[in-house]
Amino acid sequence: MLKIKNNGQSTLKLKEIIKVEAVQRIQDSLAELFDIGICLKDADGVDVTRESKPSLIDTKVVGGVVEWDRKFNITHEGEVRAIVCLVKGPGCDEAELDKVVTFLSETLAATIQAGLGTVALTQEIVYRRELERKLEQRNEHDMLTNLYNRYFFEKKLTELVIEDVCPVSIVAIDANLLKLSNDIFGHAEGDCLLQIISGALVEEKKEKYYCCRCGGDEFYVIMEDTSFEEAEEYIHRVVERTATDYCTRIPPSFAYGVATRETKKDNLQDVIKRAEDIMYLNKLDMKCDGKILNTLRQCLMETGHFNFNDAVACCNRAYAFADYCGLEGGDRIIVKRLMELYPLGMLIVPSDVLRVAKSHVADVLADKYDYVGTEHRIAMMFEETAPVAHLVMEWNEHFDGTGKPAGLKGDQIALPVRLVRIATQYSKYVCRAPFGYALSKDEAVAKLREDSGKVFDPGLMDKFFEFLKNYTTDYEIDSCSEWGKIDE
Repeated sequence: MLKIKNNGQSTLKLKEIIKVEAVQRIQDSLAELFDIGICLKDADGVDVTRESKPSLIDTKVVGGVVEWDRKFNITHEGEVRAIVCLVKGPGCDEAELDKVVTFLSETLAATIQAGLGTVALTQEIVYRRELERKLEQRNEHDMLTNLYNRYFFEKKLTELVIEDVCPVSIVAIDANLLKLSNDIFGHAEGDCLLQIISGALVEEKKEKYYCCRCGGDEFYVIMEDTSFEEAEEYIHRVVERTATDYCTRIPPSFAYGVATRETKKDNLQDVIKRAEDIMYLNKLDMKCDGKILNTLRQCLMETGHFNFNDAVACCNRAYAFADYCGLEGGDRIIVKRLMELYPLGMLIVPSDVLRVAKSHVADVLADKYDYVGTEHRIAMMFEETAPVAHLVMEWNEHFDGTGKPAGLKGDQIALPVRLVRIATQYSKYVCRAPFGYALSKDEAVAKLREDSGKVFDPGLMDKFFEFLKNYTTDYEIDSCSEWGKIDE
């Protein structure tokens, strides 16, 4: 509480002493900068200025009364002349709140003392300039990554057009797997992915490189006086840095496109469009050739839950059984697609749980982790797996109708799903821990028989036992260079 000297104005109301419009501007600037709700009242509790950030203040109303985070008086010769009430938003910490209290105390006390609507103190002017600088910083920068934002991006492009700068290179960037990362691991993990990519962009940039985040997973880099070759070298360095320097469950990666305004005849907007088109083609290529799916597989193997040889053996066993059952055409392709996705849904299970939990306790894990739903979301991300996404949801259905989520029974469960479930369950039994039981062939067959007619199709089960008589565990394993790869 700050006291001030009497200047003969003690009988005046606060609105008669200060210039309300000037105080309102200061109050609004502070509210915007520090994410604070502010209310200024006179000694009688009557509002002097309108509330700054009223929506924030409304969140603190309990039983019709505002629960203020801070409330303090401004006095004049022992008489209360003003009451300041503050509510702290999520973007404000206690230290910043203390600064606001100090500034408002001194500013309002000086304003009342002088009987003026503006404060001619040097300290206040300097402080206002600092406020304006910080507001400008916020206007031009992305809060999460501290890169420039779309407002700056468009302003800089306008400057380059007016100044007719040449050459100018543009890199368009689209982060991979952001939505999936948010869905599986939470938004904090997705934010971390974006921060790693933005950090690499900044670490590798040179002078006159302007790194911007213009949307959720959308980045651009404006590069003045930079050739196409230099721009390509820059983005390659960024790719290398993000591939090795990260702390997220899913390795950060992105698709990109580079284009350059090489002559003054080139339209800069056309250059941006070229960079975007190349980036979208790159994104499509990464999806079609399996790079993104391979990234997810690698993530799962890094948990120690699953290894490459077990994965390939599991896939080959399922493909061989499909051939044995005479599946052709669309059904055989469905088996391939299902095995490309299996068991990527387990990514939602924390690494420490995966390292000790065997996949044969799938029903237990399903009660706590929606790994089938996660696998469905992964399937929907890719053009080649989207058509089987609805079949993924049948993964935990049982032949006797007691499974989840729809309680499908018998032939209501798609043939490829029934077939793949038998082959993969057998793989779980014979594979090494922590993915499997490490059982012998005879022990695994005995375990499967227990669920014949209950979980698994008994007719297909008999076929599978016949199939196993002539099947070797290393079937084509050396000819398969990547998980789930077979000839169409």
